[in-house]
Amino acid sequence: MLPNNGLVGSLQPSIGYLTALRILDLSANNLTSSLPSSLSTIPFLSTLYASCSLRRRRQNARECASES
Repeated sequence: MLPNNGLVGSLQPSIGYLTALRILDLSANNLTSSLPSSLSTIPFLSTLYASCSLRRRRQNARECASES
């Protein structure tokens, strides 16, 4: 769980090697690119939170700020 953790930049494709990962919370960070496709190879990943995390995809910055 890494919500509001100040993560900046890209998530590396090697995250796909975390095969026992079940929940990944990246919400409220400052990721600058799309999530890597390697996330789809993690067999037990059942929950992914990325709201207000991808800068290019933010629809409403004020809404994201109010969630922090």
